[in-house]
Amino acid sequence: MKSSIRLQWLYSLLFLLLLGFSSALYWQGLDGSFILDDEHNITEIKNFDDHSLSEDMSRYVFSGEAGALGRPISLLSFALQFHNIHNIFAFKYVNFCIHLLIATCIFWLLIKITRLLAWDTHKSLFIALLSTALWLLSPIQVSTVLYVVQRMAQLSVLFTVIGLLCFVQGRTVLAQGKLRQGYLWASIGMFVAGIFAIFSKENGILLILYVLVLELTLFHKIPEPKLWKLWKTIFVYSPLLIIIAYFMFVANVLSGYEIRPFSLTERLLTESRILLDYLRDTFLPQPQSFTIFHDDYVISKNLITPFSTLPAVIIVCSALVIAWLWRKKIPVLSFAILWFFAGHALESTFLALMLYFEHRNYLAILGFLFAFSCLLFYLYSIIQKKILKIFIVLASGVWLLLLSFISYLEVGLWNNPVLQAVYWAEKHPYSGYAQSHAAAFMGDSGRPEEALKYYAHMLEVFPESSSHYIFWLNLHCAYPRIEPPEQKVMLAHFKQSQDDFGLGNGLNLLVSSHVEQLCPHISRQKIEEILGVLLDNPNINITHTLLYLQLGRLFAYHSEYLKAAAMIEKGTAYPMPNRAQAQTMQVYWLAQGRAFDQALALAKN
Repeated sequence: MKSSIRLQWLYSLLFLLLLGFSSALYWQGLDGSFILDDEHNITEIKNFDDHSLSEDMSRYVFSGEAGALGRPISLLSFALQFHNIHNIFAFKYVNFCIHLLIATCIFWLLIKITRLLAWDTHKSLFIALLSTALWLLSPIQVSTVLYVVQRMAQLSVLFTVIGLLCFVQGRTVLAQGKLRQGYLWASIGMFVAGIFAIFSKENGILLILYVLVLELTLFHKIPEPKLWKLWKTIFVYSPLLIIIAYFMFVANVLSGYEIRPFSLTERLLTESRILLDYLRDTFLPQPQSFTIFHDDYVISKNLITPFSTLPAVIIVCSALVIAWLWRKKIPVLSFAILWFFAGHALESTFLALMLYFEHRNYLAILGFLFAFSCLLFYLYSIIQKKILKIFIVLASGVWLLLLSFISYLEVGLWNNPVLQAVYWAEKHPYSGYAQSHAAAFMGDSGRPEEALKYYAHMLEVFPESSSHYIFWLNLHCAYPRIEPPEQKVMLAHFKQSQDDFGLGNGLNLLVSSHVEQLCPHISRQKIEEILGVLLDNPNINITHTLLYLQLGRLFAYHSEYLKAAAMIEKGTAYPMPNRAQAQTMQVYWLAQGRAFDQALALAKN
């Protein structure tokens, strides 16, 4: 007993040292600036008024567009920091504190899991500590922590782990014969924590799959208490069937592929390679090889293009078969495999999302880290020669230090966003997002000539894209000394160019600059010509409705309100984001144009 207590104190001290080491590692990255989606999701906080704070916060929290459910829990966490809106350190600091809190919950969760499995104290604490250390210090986690908007992923994982903690606590109490208390703990974990996880980010629903993986693998020998099958039917199987039915019969999953450069089949083939890349970057990462831009990832057109697709598909399918067949024979291995695939069940399968994001591994890699820690403990315990034991300890320590050093390098990049943007652009010359991100930073930092070089490069590498000329025009707006692109050449390009995601943002900025009189050297006529040619281009699909919206804004600014309202009418004939907001503008413009009957009729609808 005394030995067990001493071990607990020792590992508690080691865990506190681990948190302190992680804090020292991440501290240098807590400065920097907001980037990309940070602005879109957080800028509205700037408009909060102390006199109408509750109304402003309520509107912001419940009008989220980042996901199907709006992610109000995550938005609330941002809204509570409205006084820190100009302090990037404060936002990143909260993200990092959440990271440490999740690590604490993971350490606790793994201890409870291994105790339920009746592992001895030393084995339980060692494996929990090493697994948590690997999770906490892995370089693949850095962007999730320091990219402010990824707090959504963090909070979803936090509540998922809390839900798992409650579930395992319930399972432990049930094993002691305390049925009422045990079912209460398990139900609170699945329902209450699950709701919080889902409303932080939709993939909080994966809590169900994580519980199912635990039951199928590590917990398969634990006796099932009375009414256990009924509980699993209510809290696991029924919700799972509802979700499957939703995606099969309600959600139009294939519609999203209309705006992607890949099909569903191509996505599934490509993801098989990406999943293996995630594991490689977890266990054998390359220094400064991480980024949030992976739009240059080569798409798998079929099983042999590129050739690495076929081996990847074979490995993924074989792993799933092995995990299922050996779930009782080698439960730790099956747990690692199934946990990883459960974590990627939504974002890395059929949904028409972008292909590659490191934050998708935030919790998914824990299973493999746990299995690896178990393997190290097993090897150390069976090896008799002292020299080999020392080698295992030293090799493991060196590897953990190397992971920490690579994380340190990654964190350092996040401290210098301009250097980071330039570095990412150099490492990913065929990533349109990386190039435009670097160009934007050059422009914002008063180096427009450098920004123009990136746009020239983009025109060379992506000759079919529509957005680069628009970015160039916006650069000319901000810095008149930069010569604008030739109008005839640009319009000729727009007649046959392809759509892309940057076009809508670029046009919005261009029209806003005109409306706010920040760009007098680009005439209304030029902007109308650009919008008109793009509307006539049959290749423009993503931003088609947004073109009408921008034309409407242009007409309204010049007091041509009925023409502006007509543009919204044309735009809403197609699928349009923020349709209600656009129709509100249409009502306002009709009223301004004295078409009161039309405005009233539209308002009633």
